[in-house]
Amino acid sequence: MLGCYLDPKNDYAFRKIFGDQKREHVLRHFLNSVLELSGDKKIKRLRIADPHQVPKLKEHKETILDVYCKDQSGREFIVEMQVSDQKDFEHRAVYYLAKSFVSQLKKGDDFIQLRKVTLLSILDFPFLENPHYLSTHLLLDKKTGEHKLKDFEFAFLELVKFNKKEEELKTIEDKWAYFFKHAHKTPLRDIPAALHEPDFEEVFGVLEEIGRSELETKLYEKADMDRMDRRSQIDTGYKKGLEEGHKKGLSEGEKRKALQIARHLLSMGTMDKAAIMQATGLAAEDIETLQRTDST
Repeated sequence: MLGCYLDPKNDYAFRKIFGDQKREHVLRHFLNSVLELSGDKKIKRLRIADPHQVPKLKEHKETILDVYCKDQSGREFIVEMQVSDQKDFEHRAVYYLAKSFVSQLKKGDDFIQLRKVTLLSILDFPFLENPHYLSTHLLLDKKTGEHKLKDFEFAFLELVKFNKKEEELKTIEDKWAYFFKHAHKTPLRDIPAALHEPDFEEVFGVLEEIGRSELETKLYEKADMDRMDRRSQIDTGYKKGLEEGHKKGLSEGEKRKALQIARHLLSMGTMDKAAIMQATGLAAEDIETLQRTDST
């Protein structure tokens, strides 16, 4: 009896599918459909970078990107798979996008050379409160909805919210979500009828190819073990941080929020240090550190 295809959510498999320049057409198809790019915004070609060769994004731990690419106009796209819920994921998402944007400029370059950056995160855990499995986030005017600041875009594909059956698949986005959620439960050489299209047949073939190679199977299994190790390290660090935070009177999250509030109050200039300490619960040293940092 034949087994099933490997899981495309595995880091090695995901990069094998989308991170190889010879399959640029597959990534292009995926981005154009999920990000709803058409007309003059449609991606016509992509240059995919080796995720281990993006040095300016490796300054921070665990910031080696899954897939990083540029289109014909210089727009940048970061595509990542996140299987485990990370306590600070929203901050990491902003960090990835911001670092990529800032890293575009070299000394002496003009700001006009900056190009839009889009972060597309495929998540195997619930992240947002809205019920839609696919959502896009832009920088809009709070009152009018004007979209003047167009250089940052976030898109989230939340697999846990996708519950359509094969016969209900209507759009290409539906089919990609179905692929990521169900590929590892699909018997070999039994591709769902709704996914009998060239790009999907190709990516199923990649998963089968990995499973037939002893070396690649080991790399696939190592990626799973690395993910479990990272998950364990994150959980351990988070618990330790909470314990230390409680000992100091504020949890990690409370301290972060209090610092944000204090920074805002300082910028307003209407409250003295003692009043801000009382309002936030922070120590005098924390307020003084903020004052020194913000004045430099």
